[in-house]
Amino acid sequence: YTFLVFFHALYKTKNISIAAMAIISTYIQMFSYGYGFLKSWFLLNVLRIKPEEAFPNHFHK
Repeated sequence: YTFLVFFHALYKTKNISIAAMAIISTYIQMFSYGYGFLKSWFLLNVLRIKPEEAFPNHFHK
């Protein structure tokens, strides 16, 4: 996956430093998404907190 991201970014931008940064940004994005997913899963399924209480900023009143 890393090589695919690198070579795709290199092909699109034709800049090796931007291609390297694409790898870093991809891993940051994947880690952040995974962390948020696991955190919400833990709060909702393990602790059995209602979504409105666990994430009050996601709901309009």
